Amino acid sequence: MKIAVVDDEKYVRKLLVRSLKRDKHIVDSFEGGSDFLEKRAAGARYDLILLDIVMPGMNGIEVYETLKTSPVSMPAVIFISAYDFTGNMKHIVDNSSVWYLPKPFGMEELRAGIKRTGAFVQRRQRYQSAEVIQLKEHSLLCSVSHDTIPPM
Repeated sequence: MKIAVVDDEKYVRKLLVRSLKRDKHIVDSFEGGSDFLEKRAAGARYDLILLDIVMPGMNGIEVYETLKTSPVSMPAVIFISAYDFTGNMKHIVDNSSVWYLPKPFGMEELRAGIKRTGAFVQRRQRYQSAEVIQLKEHSLLCSVSHDTIPPM
C-alpha cells in the first residue's frame, strides 16, 4: 500500500515511516498539509493518508476538506492526534474511508487500522478498474458505430 504520513512532529514521522516500511509499505512523509497537497497536485497518489489533525498552518481537517473537493479519487484517511477529538470527529469518521486513531498508539493498533483501510482501498481499486473497462467498452462501441455509418 502507498501511504503518506502528514505530521508536523519529526519524531512521529520518522517512527511511522520506519515502521511502515518494515511492513513493506511504500511511504512518503510530509511536515505539513500544504507540503502534502503540493506533492499531490504534482501527481503523487496514495492509498492511505495518516493525517495529524493539529499542525501549524493548514491543519488536518482543512487538508481533508481540500481533498474532498479534488477531482482525483479520495484516498483512505486515518486521522491521528494527541488531543481527544472523538466527539468532534463523528461527522467525518462516519464516512467508510475515514478513521481516527488517538495518540499515543501502538503499531498493532495502527496495523489494525491499515488492515481496515485495505478493504476500502481494494473496493475502490475494483470500482475504478470496472469504470475504466466500461469507458473503454463505450469508446470501442462508439468507434464501431461510427465505422458502420456510410459516408455521405
